[in-house]
Amino acid sequence: MRYRGDIFYLISGVLLLATAAVKLVSMFSHAKILGAHDLIFFFLTTRYLLFIVAMFELLLGSILIFSRSGLIRWLSLGLVCECFWFYRLAIFFVDPEKPCSCLGTIFDWSPWMRAHG
Repeated sequence: MRYRGDIFYLISGVLLLATAAVKLVSMFSHAKILGAHDLIFFFLTTRYLLFIVAMFELLLGSILIFSRSGLIRWLSLGLVCECFWFYRLAIFFVDPEKPCSCLGTIFDWSPWMRAHG
């Protein structure tokens, strides 16, 4: 059973590192949305918020991969889940008009995905 838990934390950590890398790369694009202020953290632009969240994800992803303490990994994964959940809940209460695809969608990433989008 312990082996499955290790694989779960490893996969979760790799996914967090991958999403952090995508956020860091997208920070350098010239999309107008990156200069706009966030709906919840109105004192931050989207570019700075992406950087902060990417650093948070890099830290937690590294903890999930390299820590041997089950409690530390469990608390780290719980922390990131709660942060994302509370942010999405706050966005729900702010009630934006519709989701923005200003940075593109997953179907824009490759030609074979565009054909199916």
